Amino acid sequence: MEHKEVLFPIGIVFILALIGVLGNLFVAMAAWSLRTTSTCNYLIFAGTVMNVVHQSIHFVTTFVAFTGISTIPLDVCFIMQVLPFSCIIGTSVITLFIGIDRVIGFYFPFVYHKFSIPMYVAVVYVLTGGYALTFIILFFSTIEDMSKPVLCAPGSIITIDYAFYYLFTTAALYIVTTVLYMSIWFISYKHRKELPGYTKILKPITIIVALSLSGWLLNFLFSIIATSIDLNPEVAPLWGGITVNLAVASEFFVFYAHSTEYRKFFVKQMLKCVKKSSNSKTGITLY
Repeated sequence: MEHKEVLFPIGIVFILALIGVLGNLFVAMAAWSLRTTSTCNYLIFAGTVMNVVHQSIHFVTTFVAFTGISTIPLDVCFIMQVLPFSCIIGTSVITLFIGIDRVIGFYFPFVYHKFSIPMYVAVVYVLTGGYALTFIILFFSTIEDMSKPVLCAPGSIITIDYAFYYLFTTAALYIVTTVLYMSIWFISYKHRKELPGYTKILKPITIIVALSLSGWLLNFLFSIIATSIDLNPEVAPLWGGITVNLAVASEFFVFYAHSTEYRKFFVKQMLKCVKKSSNSKTGITLY
């Protein structure tokens, strides 16, 4: 693999990762501050924190590529990728649970409001973590050569033994999530007069799910097309990853555009930052 051919896609992903980390930190803070208004905000908080951790691995990839190191041993890469890639795996699960949360809240509101929030959130977090950890263990147990040099991009630790299982289960989770959201939108549209405001809450989450699903689908399709035209199998995922990271980077803007509560929080925090910056510049220090 020519070193230069990886720099451009890695550079694009790095820029998206910077936007994604900053944006998702804002969304996470907003979700946490609004957690008492809906248990769904606990799940949004978890999802955005996972996005931040996921995108942190791109900084490692960028460092390895742009400093000329080119590769590092797989065992070192595995240690650095355990947490970020666990978050990548778990994202599809937390996205499904956000959909399930909306379905229960929509179809069974009386049951939904009787849930023990700590227990409910703990179960979701444990199941998400358990699913991710299962694949991490499977990948680890089937790596044949830990000293193999790798670029250490997201997915470098995936093994061929379980790659298809991972792809198929991820696809299945997104399909189920899509069906759940379609059913809610269909019913809510029919009863929109009796349910004023419900679609406003649902809209930003649905857009984010659609963007995430599109990103992953385009990534998979790109990988399939790349193999059919003999594109370097190590370079193809780097280009395909642009669509996934574009979806992650867009979450802040989706919440800002389509959620009044989140937008108010964002504006409030931005004004605080501007005020602090202004005060620091105008301050006078006497010696």
